[in-house]
Amino acid sequence: MFLRKHQNVILLLIIFLIVEVFINPIGEFCLNDDWAYAASVKEFLNSGTFDIGSWPAMTLLVHVLWGSFFVKVFGFSFTILRFSVLVLSFITLLVTQKLIFKLTNHQWYAFIISLLLLFNPLFLCLSNSYMTDVSFLCFFLLSIYFFYCFYEKEQMKYLIAGFCASLLAVFIRQLGMVVPFSFCLVALFSSIYYKKWKSSFFISWLLLVAILGLLFLFERYISATFHEGHSFQGLFFSKKTIETSFIKTMEHFYVRLGLMLLYSGLFLFPVLISDGRNIWWKLKSSSLLSKLIMTVFALLILFVFHYFPCGNYLYNMGVGLETTIDVMKLDQNKEHSSFNALFILVSMISVLGNMALIILLFSFSGSVSHVKQIMARSPFLTFLCFTLCLYQILITFSSSFFDRYSLCFFVLCLMIIVFKHIEKVQFSKWTLLALLFYAMIFSVCVKDYFNYNTTKAKLVKDLESSEHIVPGNINGGFEYMMWHSYASDRISRWQDDYKPYLISFSPIDKYHKVQYSAYQRYIPYKMDTIFVLQKDVP
Repeated sequence: MFLRKHQNVILLLIIFLIVEVFINPIGEFCLNDDWAYAASVKEFLNSGTFDIGSWPAMTLLVHVLWGSFFVKVFGFSFTILRFSVLVLSFITLLVTQKLIFKLTNHQWYAFIISLLLLFNPLFLCLSNSYMTDVSFLCFFLLSIYFFYCFYEKEQMKYLIAGFCASLLAVFIRQLGMVVPFSFCLVALFSSIYYKKWKSSFFISWLLLVAILGLLFLFERYISATFHEGHSFQGLFFSKKTIETSFIKTMEHFYVRLGLMLLYSGLFLFPVLISDGRNIWWKLKSSSLLSKLIMTVFALLILFVFHYFPCGNYLYNMGVGLETTIDVMKLDQNKEHSSFNALFILVSMISVLGNMALIILLFSFSGSVSHVKQIMARSPFLTFLCFTLCLYQILITFSSSFFDRYSLCFFVLCLMIIVFKHIEKVQFSKWTLLALLFYAMIFSVCVKDYFNYNTTKAKLVKDLESSEHIVPGNINGGFEYMMWHSYASDRISRWQDDYKPYLISFSPIDKYHKVQYSAYQRYIPYKMDTIFVLQKDVP
């Protein structure tokens, strides 16, 4: 009975574990920016104080506390920190499955959607790091789930739980504010136009003010550590200059929105083609205003397509940032991991998926007032739309933009099209095959990323142990240098790239090869080689 009741959860866990055994995320090396977050964990355990450091732009607190709990129990290592995020990754999959089931009352559909998230290449790769993206997405989704439960049952415990989960998301990234703020906007709308939720309206706004107050106090506290090179970008205190010129803001908006839509179209393609027979009908039956909006968004995609893909994950088939000096600084050897045929296929799928996504998002018949009536009858849909818009607005004003920011946008688009087209829920064998095809390609790509990092870490360790070379004399890639220079004084000092020893994919002038190691790459399928270079003696 237990197995039958929880068969989807058990099957999801088995698939999750098989994927992780294949990827094998074990290894003492940093990935992307997680060296900075690991440094905050180390500082917290050593001194008992939270030190955000100079690199992170987000609040980070809950992420550090979560990692610190695992490190306190199992000891400090990057492997343990990755496993702490993997726990949150599986929780995120469970929340996704539960929410989609509530929206559709369809177990198989909910299971497939959770697999779609698992095999999103960004989600899978970030799950195997100590980056903040998956921990943020976990509490972001959890808050949305509790708010849906409130819309469904109107019980105060779900409202409180939604704000608590939002608070945890906010103290990982400030972007989490979009969820409680969107809920409060819906509560305001309902209290004014429908004279309902009056008590919920006041409580929700009080809780929102409380979250803002806590965020203000937190930012004021950490602002005492700010210096000129600090990266923190808060709502109240910040060292990053926000672009205020109208032209630049509009440029940021349309470029980042277009890229968000392209990534969402790429990752949602298996779900979108399940409704493929109805997309043309939806386009034909849409109102003139709806078709005009679709045309505007289609043109937007054409204008920004040349930016796709953007860094810093999905720009090669390794699905990860390769940070040796030849790739990052000298702009060499990027071809060692490229696969043009697959890039063309990915680009075509992203455009086709995006066109289908635009039609499903903006297909409506009748006037604008009719759309308002539909949204008024569906407060959860209104809430999702507000959240999506606010998230994109905050991303517009962010000082930087990376492809991994599309994770939340992708999930919100997914929930909107599922909720908006519940009556069209259907799956064919071709949809499942398409999903498995994505899973095969991108899961293998993440394996390439870990093979590369594992091999590089082994070469560096051999230099440190057998040759007795100190880390300050090795350029083992951006993450390696940042970890060893940043952890010492919490300030980034890594500008001296040309160390006595370099890790590279090819020879570099004034250096000669002293060691090398080969590793298996699957996309494209070949053996790749990483070299240890030593500076020539004058």
